[in-house]
Amino acid sequence: MISLEKGFTLVEILIVLMILTILAMIAIPKWVEASNDTREAALATDLQSARRQIQLYRSQHNGRGPEFNESGATDPANFVARMTGRTDVNGALGSGGEYGPYFAVWPSNPFVEGAAAQAIQFHSNAMPPKHGLTGWYYSFTTGMLYPNSTEGGKAFDLRL
Repeated sequence: MISLEKGFTLVEILIVLMILTILAMIAIPKWVEASNDTREAALATDLQSARRQIQLYRSQHNGRGPEFNESGATDPANFVARMTGRTDVNGALGSGGEYGPYFAVWPSNPFVEGAAAQAIQFHSNAMPPKHGLTGWYYSFTTGMLYPNSTEGGKAFDLRL
């Protein structure tokens, strides 16, 4: 006699669910870790690129960094404008400047959300506060750019 009933028993369904749960417990942490590794790599690349472009700016502007205006006074409000626009040898912004742009768009810190990811906090302290309220920290003392986030930048040397 042939049975016409087809389908899975409750035990078979539970076994399949247990197998899927075990696979998810293995795969999800690795996926999250890979995502974090990707953000770390992007942060390291952007930081290294920004530091190189700041050094290039200094070499083209007689040792003066983008944090200074054409008179030599500190002008952090126009730091990003100097890195994304054109300047003359004194650092004056203008479309007729012979230097720049060094970036099409200022990079974002992938560990900071929203508009703050591109923001830069300027201070005289040598190291960043790591509060994550801005994406970047620029030290007037060292002339260095650092990532400013609570979690990003731990896996690599910040002095790249």
